[in-house]
Amino acid sequence: MLHKTTEHGTLREILGQHAADFGPELARIAYARGLSVTRADGTTTPIPIAATPVVLDAHQLQRRQRLAAHLSSAGLKMSRAALTSAELRAVLLGGLSPLEAELAERSFAQLDTLATTRVDFFDGDRFRALEINATIPAMQGYSDITAHTFLEVMGCFAGVPTRTIEDWKERNGSNARALHDALLSGYRRVRRRGAPHRIAILCRRNDAQLGELLFLRDRFRALGTDADVVHPDQIADDDDAVRVDGKRYDLVYR
Repeated sequence: MLHKTTEHGTLREILGQHAADFGPELARIAYARGLSVTRADGTTTPIPIAATPVVLDAHQLQRRQRLAAHLSSAGLKMSRAALTSAELRAVLLGGLSPLEAELAERSFAQLDTLATTRVDFFDGDRFRALEINATIPAMQGYSDITAHTFLEVMGCFAGVPTRTIEDWKERNGSNARALHDALLSGYRRVRRRGAPHRIAILCRRNDAQLGELLFLRDRFRALGTDADVVHPDQIADDDDAVRVDGKRYDLVYR
């Protein structure tokens, strides 16, 4: 893709020579779509996009996906083993808040499915894993906003037809869609019934990632599942369901 010739040269040349020309529009659209940090007072600061994409071939991408899956599976098994060990249990729980420790103790024995995980890698002379996360909750929105806006703005600047840009986006994929599919798959596996009718995206008020979480809400809705961003103080005191303003949620994503 980067070697495609346009009226401004190849796309690789555009990145090196014309970033200042299309960069402001890239930043404006990404910010409008939610690529921002929300402060405690509700004000927002844009997150800049560096125009330095990394393009992986299908083989490398699949290799990294397999490795991430193996490491995530190993992490789950090791965590379960530590929580069943009298010696290691205190070490693991000691690094958690009281609420986190209580949740871990109550739920770890029944946990057998990770709906979504993320492994951060260092890629240099060797391919090394840095850490495993259940995931920063909004990262799928962050990455979709960044990648899709980049392809749209740079493609338009280069005079690439709209249908070609849409093909690029389709080939690049969507992490928000992958998250939506994973949540629905996990729900069916645990609840042993069809898809959830409504998803609550739970976060604190003025969460730092609120812009990206609102983007995920809109993507979930576009994919056919009703979703809302909700806050803990909004949830009704009801033992058998999660409700906000009379609306019942089948699945909570945090």
